[in-house]
Amino acid sequence: DSQSARMAHSRWNKWLALCGDAVLLKRDEATEEHIEAGLDKCVQQKQAKGVRGSTISREISTVLAIVRFTSKYWRLGLKIDGPTIKDGTKYAQRKPLKEQEQKQLMAVALEEGGPNGVALLLMLTTGMIASEIQRLPLSNVHLDGPVPYLLIDGDTKTEARKRPVPIVVELEWLRDQIQQIQPVS
Repeated sequence: DSQSARMAHSRWNKWLALCGDAVLLKRDEATEEHIEAGLDKCVQQKQAKGVRGSTISREISTVLAIVRFTSKYWRLGLKIDGPTIKDGTKYAQRKPLKEQEQKQLMAVALEEGGPNGVALLLMLTTGMIASEIQRLPLSNVHLDGPVPYLLIDGDTKTEARKRPVPIVVELEWLRDQIQQIQPVS
């Protein structure tokens, strides 16, 4: 009995409390409207409690997955649209690191070296995210040309993140570290 299974069971029980325990026999407008009304009610209650939209979406997706699976498994043909969740959450505005904080991070990256130091340096100086660094093949590392750069062109969070990333800080250190951490073939 895993934690995720317990959470899904808990969400399902909350859903039943809102929507009611109904027998689904076939596709009809009343059944679909009943389920969609329950979903809307669930969203309204959670928003009233100040729950963030992303959390509500995650919880609703569990319920929708169960309803859709049941509909498919029993060939009920239900077509349930998930609710539109408007998130009125006020997010804290991100602030750039202060110069002293950047210098401290740079010093840690250079002292650490190896994969962790390289990753920290790239995140700090280029804006790359961890998954981009993890997926970066050595064939996309171009540090010896007139303009040293890394080419981000594989799986990215969004298409807009595919780009060349110029290297302008600690180029010699980065070359040395990448040579040291390359897998031996």
